[in-house]
Amino acid sequence: MEVAEKKEVMEKDLRAKAERMTDQACQTGGERHGVKVRALEIELKALHVNLKYGTLLVLQHKHRAEMVALRKENQDFKLQKERCEEEKDLQIAAVMRENQELQLQKERCEEEKDLQIAAVMRENQELQLQKERCEEEKDLQIAAVMRENQELQLQKERCEEEKDLQIAAVMRENQEL
Repeated sequence: MEVAEKKEVMEKDLRAKAERMTDQACQTGGERHGVKVRALEIELKALHVNLKYGTLLVLQHKHRAEMVALRKENQDFKLQKERCEEEKDLQIAAVMRENQELQLQKERCEEEKDLQIAAVMRENQELQLQKERCEEEKDLQIAAVMRENQELQLQKERCEEEKDLQIAAVMRENQEL
């Protein structure tokens, strides 16, 4: 029963009791009547006080029930918060493990890349040395061919001079004949 309903029932009871007391006072006469009326007024005031006390008790009971409900709700929220924090902690731990694994993969990849780069650089250096040796050999061969060509040119020129001299001598001889 609601507080308002209980209060209404108690007030009806008080009114009915007050009417009965008033009727009793009217039925008694004289001095006794004044004392009775006074007693009934005191009793009526006591009933009003009891009604207020009852109302306060009902309100107190209602407030206690609300506090119990609020404490339960608070406890439920605390449990939800704890579960949420546990889930969050698990997620953070999982992300940290994944991050650590990715970091290790990255480091291995960088090491492999560094090794590949070093190997390519060594190969490039070796190829550069081979190219330089090849160019030196080619330059030496070209120089040797040029010297040989020069020698052959000189031989050709001497040969042509000798031939020219022989032709001139034959021509002189032919003229003399």
